[in-house]
Amino acid sequence: RGPSWCFVELGRAIERSVATSQLLLCADLRRAPTPAAILKVIVELLDVQMTYRFRYRDQLQRNAVLDLGITDESNPRSLAFQAKRLTMQIARLPVIDTDPLPAAEERLAMKCAHDIRMLDSDALTAASAAAVVAALEGMRDGAEQLASALTRKFLVHSGTLRRIVGSSGGRP
Repeated sequence: RGPSWCFVELGRAIERSVATSQLLLCADLRRAPTPAAILKVIVELLDVQMTYRFRYRDQLQRNAVLDLGITDESNPRSLAFQAKRLTMQIARLPVIDTDPLPAAEERLAMKCAHDIRMLDSDALTAASAAAVVAALEGMRDGAEQLASALTRKFLVHSGTLRRIVGSSGGRP
């Protein structure tokens, strides 16, 4: 598959990253304890009901829901999976410049992945909700910045803007 497929996959991963991050941020994770109704909605919206029941039985727990939604790299709906997918697809894009340092889009994807991977089971507790919120905001903002960086580098093909001067002596 060529570069076009990479852009399709990148777009899907960026959209899912932003949507999942925003969903979890709207759940108001700073509130302790997190109401069971909110946890149930998160599990349903992330479409991980079967995985949750298989791993954790039927009792909803905040740590388990956040584990499936954020840090589980084997779950295609999680942010960790999306961050991994972003870095893989960025690495497959065509190289435009010869700079030996990582390009802006590579750095953004690595930062998103780093923010999510640095969360551990202790960070998913209600006591350290600030770390989770910071990681979610970092992932959301990083994915949006990545989309902008990719657009500027690969998709905008216009040159510098010039004013078109008509035959009326330079007046528009």
